Amino acid sequence: MSESVKYTHYHDKAGFVVRGGPAVQRPVHDLHMARTFYLVAELEAANWGTVQNYDGAAMSAGPLHVIGVYPSTGKQGPLWGMVRRVFDASASSAVLDLKNKFAAIGWVLGSDGVLRTAGTVVPGSTIVAQLSGPDGVVPPSGPIYDRARGWAIAFHRAFADPSSYSAQYEGTIDWLFANFDSEADAYRKYVPGLTGSDAQIKQWLRTASMSQVGAYLDLAMSAYHAFSVNAPGKAKQILDAILLRNLDVRNFSKALVTALGNSSYGNWVERGRRNMITVTRSGLWPPDVVKDVYPGATAASMIAYVEEGAPYVIPVLLLLGWTGFYLSRQS
Repeated sequence: MSESVKYTHYHDKAGFVVRGGPAVQRPVHDLHMARTFYLVAELEAANWGTVQNYDGAAMSAGPLHVIGVYPSTGKQGPLWGMVRRVFDASASSAVLDLKNKFAAIGWVLGSDGVLRTAGTVVPGSTIVAQLSGPDGVVPPSGPIYDRARGWAIAFHRAFADPSSYSAQYEGTIDWLFANFDSEADAYRKYVPGLTGSDAQIKQWLRTASMSQVGAYLDLAMSAYHAFSVNAPGKAKQILDAILLRNLDVRNFSKALVTALGNSSYGNWVERGRRNMITVTRSGLWPPDVVKDVYPGATAASMIAYVEEGAPYVIPVLLLLGWTGFYLSRQS
């Protein structure tokens, strides 16, 4: 397997990012959560297998880049639940290699998604020091450098292995459903006839199609989750405020994606632009709904194509412009 391993710094931390896995493909099944997964993955990782251990979170992996340790608290993060799913789903050589690396240092990953050694929960600081370096700093060379690089490659190969994709998908959906009370309210409010507990709605959503959810709500809630992965609390705050306005589903959808994309939180204005472009290019939602919810989507996508094509597209456009000017002068 060909991978790109890069040593990098992040603020006062340092470590590796490994890329090279297959791109996450557009869903072939008409499932609301499959479209949601695709949109979220495109904004977070866009491929299977990208991992990093340079930012003080021990290791981040999967389409959501779920983290191994919360830097603010030192507690174990959601990565281990995802890894446990991968271990349960696959017996490929890449996954077995990662399992063996755990076993070699006495780490046991329980069915509850918690790392333990000799029955004791592994402290976050120990995980960070092992997978990256002390305090999340990998030196530019030496044995800690080699160890951290080896862990990054092992995680990359396991998460890039196709036999792990279903486990990563299910783990991602579970993560998206973890902060579900407001989301459940939105589905109950705008899906005609939908009732039941949050748990029942979660189960229904796993197999719900666009026609069952409704195209406007399907798009709006997929976009919502593309923001909620970055900051669940902030996304919930915006969703709650829009729900209180008692709009119809069309205007709710437009208001929600607009409020999310215009939020000054973090880098959400840019996230909103990327989200709009991904939605437009994916072809996963009806064009008239996309145009209604995102009036500037087509123009933004065309501008992005030009920017992505630089430095080749712009000179070609200039050449065509000058050619047209020259021909007009000759006529």
